[in-house]
Amino acid sequence: MDLIDEYLALLKSLDNLLSKDELRNIQSKSMTNFLISFKKIKGEDVKQKILKCFEEYFQLIKSYDYRIDYEMHKEINLKYIMKIGQYYNYQLGFKPIMRFSTALFFGVVFDVFLLSTGFLKTIYYVPISSLLVLVQNRYIEFFYKRKNKCYGFNY
Repeated sequence: MDLIDEYLALLKSLDNLLSKDELRNIQSKSMTNFLISFKKIKGEDVKQKILKCFEEYFQLIKSYDYRIDYEMHKEINLKYIMKIGQYYNYQLGFKPIMRFSTALFFGVVFDVFLLSTGFLKTIYYVPISSLLVLVQNRYIEFFYKRKNKCYGFNY
């Protein structure tokens, strides 16, 4: 059994031990998707960089006994998930995914910006960015989630 299989087995065993929120805090689904597709990554130097990130990630969550608080969750996301996600996005077409409420929030904020600049008046006040962000997020959920090609902050 190689290191990737050990990490996958560990994450699978944590599914039974941790609550849904605790699994979300350790980025269980994102990491599982990364580990499943690791063998498809091209380039030994890239594989070594990703493997180093995996090792650091698993050492970190083990040092906290797999119970990560929200602040550490943010650090894990920025330091490991997004860094690894860039490699997977470039080579394998992985997509970052957002929660519905997060996607809606960003869409509304950008719509308010467009409203303040006067652009929305020209298209009869249609909240275009909210619609686009929500459609894009649903598209990613529908097509990429099934292929295990998603990663994200709360995924």
